[in-house]
Amino acid sequence: TVSPTREEYVQFSDSYYNASQVVVARGDDTTFDSCTTAEEVEEVLKGLGSDVTIGCQTGTTGQFYVDGDEGLGFEGLTAQSRGYQNASLAMQDLINGNINYVIVDIAPAEKITEAINAVA
Repeated sequence: TVSPTREEYVQFSDSYYNASQVVVARGDDTTFDSCTTAEEVEEVLKGLGSDVTIGCQTGTTGQFYVDGDEGLGFEGLTAQSRGYQNASLAMQDLINGNINYVIVDIAPAEKITEAINAVA
């Protein structure tokens, strides 16, 4: 993710792809069922308490969103973040009930959930 702070250290190419972030929940979780817009999802996320844990790949936009990042303009959430080496590990912890949600780019989220659902 491009930010003024990161631009001091990284030479970015022209943007050619915009990756959307998604929230992945277990099938029996209805917390986001009534949401029809990104803004509604964001409001639900902001209302989650510190008893909620959101998994994300360490060092990614998802983690910056949950923890807060001034350079990216993210206030952060009250919910706790748990970092993982990759999104697949976060999804596995979600399945095992160790975390409540995962925030990840849409492309890997789709591939990982597709693979998990094919096995289930």
